[in-house]
Amino acid sequence: MELDGLIIKKKWLNRILSGEKILEIRGSKTSKVDSSIFLLESGSSLIRGKCRIKQVIPITKEFWESNMDKHCVHISYEELLRIYKKPYAWELTDIEEFSEQHHYYHPKGAVIWVKNINI
Repeated sequence: MELDGLIIKKKWLNRILSGEKILEIRGSKTSKVDSSIFLLESGSSLIRGKCRIKQVIPITKEFWESNMDKHCVHISYEELLRIYKKPYAWELTDIEEFSEQHHYYHPKGAVIWVKNINI
């Protein structure tokens, strides 16, 4: 299976894999809507699971505040705008945690995506 992998800090990835967090907050859109991706643990070279990006939603103040239980980021909308000029929520579905350990090669400079990972 060959997919692109999204790099996520361990704290947030654990919440995604537990099903607690289904909205990943990013500062840009992605063209990978309705695509399966690997979930990569930042700094570890581990592929922890996979999911599908169902949709990308521009974040408004109302959306931010009413979906805190789905994105699990407990900061104000104003603080979010200091981090991301135009924030987006990537809705994740079909989340699957791998029971076996899989490693990937992390190319120099990869910050958000690692392309074409094969397991």
